Amino acid sequence: MRTHHHRGSIFSKLLIAVAIVLILFIALVAWAVWSAATAKPMGMVTDYAAQMQAAVENGQPEGQDAWPDILLVTDLIGTICQGALDEFAADPANTATVAQHPINIWSIDFTAIYNTAWMGDVNSEDPSDRESAEWSRIGSAIARHALDAAPATGIFEALDDIAAAPRAVRPIDTEGPLIHILLPELSKARSITRMNTARAHLAAEAGDWPEAVRSTEHSLALARHFRAQATLIEHLVGIAIQAVALHRIEFWLGDPAHTPETVAAIAGPLAAALDRQRSTRTIADTLNTERIWALDFIQWTHTPGGRAIPASMATQGGTIPGGPAAALATAPPAISNLAGFVMPSARETERILTEIYATLADYAALPRAERQDVSAEFDRLVNSNWLAEVLVPAVSKAADTADLAHIHWNLTRTALAIELHRARTGTLPETLADLTEPNAPNFTKDPVTNDAQLHYSINTTQSTTFTLYSIGLDCTNDNATPSPEPRRAEPGDIVWGITPDN
Repeated sequence: MRTHHHRGSIFSKLLIAVAIVLILFIALVAWAVWSAATAKPMGMVTDYAAQMQAAVENGQPEGQDAWPDILLVTDLIGTICQGALDEFAADPANTATVAQHPINIWSIDFTAIYNTAWMGDVNSEDPSDRESAEWSRIGSAIARHALDAAPATGIFEALDDIAAAPRAVRPIDTEGPLIHILLPELSKARSITRMNTARAHLAAEAGDWPEAVRSTEHSLALARHFRAQATLIEHLVGIAIQAVALHRIEFWLGDPAHTPETVAAIAGPLAAALDRQRSTRTIADTLNTERIWALDFIQWTHTPGGRAIPASMATQGGTIPGGPAAALATAPPAISNLAGFVMPSARETERILTEIYATLADYAALPRAERQDVSAEFDRLVNSNWLAEVLVPAVSKAADTADLAHIHWNLTRTALAIELHRARTGTLPETLADLTEPNAPNFTKDPVTNDAQLHYSINTTQSTTFTLYSIGLDCTNDNATPSPEPRRAEPGDIVWGITPDN
């Protein structure tokens, strides 16, 4: 009888123990669900906005800040364009046109003033071609109205001030996540660049070269200032603006309609403008501020204890359509926060991000010929931290874009130096070493290698012309054979005076 009682006692205790474990498990699950449903981010523990702004400020010279003038011109371009639309629509001569083609701010086309080569291929029998040509005519007409009205607004004088200012610092003043910061000036800066290019084109046609150079320098100045800001997208927009200005210079120097005397007269002012507006901001510099942005994202998507909050990631990522964190917007709400218990902690993600950005900055700072494929290293650093993989930008493509910007800058500046040598001596230099400008050893380098010069030779069949090229992103000398895909590491060189359609 004792044995039976003893066994019953053990069984009862076992049941109690199981019940306790079950209760604890249910309590744990309930706590986890409650904790997930009520999870709140740690918020602004560190003022990363102040860190980003300090990094931008410290990376620029002291002196007048151009940002207030940048805000002014981006406001003025909207006013100018809207006024041009209104003036065009109010003209009785345009009543029928406006009725058939309702116009809006997107109807203005400054590029139609200077990009007319495609018109030669228009098929008058093709309705689509006729429609495109009509829209180009309308866009050009409204753009000319805008250009006529622009001088009275003071926008060109404000652009003079921007070009003269040594620095521009966008105020980053926010009490919320940095991902919420909007950059409305970027699209407007592109519009101003197209306006400047149209100004430069018309001034050159009229023989007003000082105004043509001034207009081009205005675009170069915008490019310099946007490249100096905190985000990668601003840097890349700055590069795009710079490319437009450099292409205009390349067009002028290579235009057979321009006499040697004209080229000689504009080479000096253009070279001086390039020297004044050269950007010293690199992709490696921008990666430092991108790292700060990523760390700020962590503090708004993790609890004070460091646990990830997937629902907050979705909320923050979804605020920027197509942005670097937009992929997070597919995460489900509230209950998805349970996944935070198995995701890396804030401290672990911050450690990985810091290491990744340091590695990528070192990578981006190298000349292309010395830059190794970092895919394996990147995979090792990311490991299983998918959040770090989502937040880190496509650095390889950005570095390619920066390489091309540097190549085209050096090619343009070197071509100007060659023309200045010709104007001074009457002949082309035998080699780039013959250029006597003090800074020539720097701008005559091929950025792909950084220890070798750009390739230059006088053409044997026509001794008044020359060939100048970089070996391009594939780091292979193809003897001035142009690359069909200059934005990729494809075979072929980047040749001065040859701009592929793509």
